[in-house]
Amino acid sequence: MRTDRLSLWSAVTVLGLFASLACGTRARADNDLNLGGNFNSGGFYTFNGSSPGGGGPISPSTLNGVALPYVYCIDIPDNVYVPVDYKHSTVTNNGYAIVGPGNPQSNGGLALTPNAGTIAWLLTQYALTATTTTKQDALQAAIWTAIYGYNTPGYALVVTNSAVFQQMQTDLGNNPYSSTVTLAHAGTASVSNFYWLSPGDGSSTIYQALVTANVGGATLTAPEPSTFAIAGLGAMAFVAYGLRRREALGA
Repeated sequence: MRTDRLSLWSAVTVLGLFASLACGTRARADNDLNLGGNFNSGGFYTFNGSSPGGGGPISPSTLNGVALPYVYCIDIPDNVYVPVDYKHSTVTNNGYAIVGPGNPQSNGGLALTPNAGTIAWLLTQYALTATTTTKQDALQAAIWTAIYGYNTPGYALVVTNSAVFQQMQTDLGNNPYSSTVTLAHAGTASVSNFYWLSPGDGSSTIYQALVTANVGGATLTAPEPSTFAIAGLGAMAFVAYGLRRREALGA
């Protein structure tokens, strides 16, 4: 009977742990993301043979009323409209975003952005100093290259403007005049220093996912009460298991 009890408490412990971890990564979709109307045109790149609009930085933008220093795109196939106030946006600080078909991480729900650490490094290094259109377009192109690769089958991202291409190569640590594009010379940084944004308007539409700096004053909506309840269940299960195990060892 003791073995059965320990197995039961072990099961409860594991289930509680998984539940608390799963709920801990959930994000409420009711953050207010207000995107301004200024952004760069899409004349510096093509994607699968077409030029599907512009890129970052989108400004002036706010998150829950707090001004954002910049907003760049981490998604090409989906669209985002500006200026628009997306009052039901999902925000994470773990590199996860919601993207639609045509993206490598598409699953209709939160998914990890490919090479999120590299994107975090690029933003850390260049976002605040990218004050010219060429530098901004190069940073946007470098972010997309980290996600889609460069001129790869299925994701044929190509930078058509030579000045932007050379700056992108410089940002990535490559020879600016080399035709070979690689991420090998780029660094990585903590994804938690950034907010990964999935704009939403309360409908089922998937809009273009974005990224910005983790602005401390932009308080995100609190986790649902069920998150705390299930996390508490996991903690209680650990305590109960420990007591049972100590009782068993002392018997």
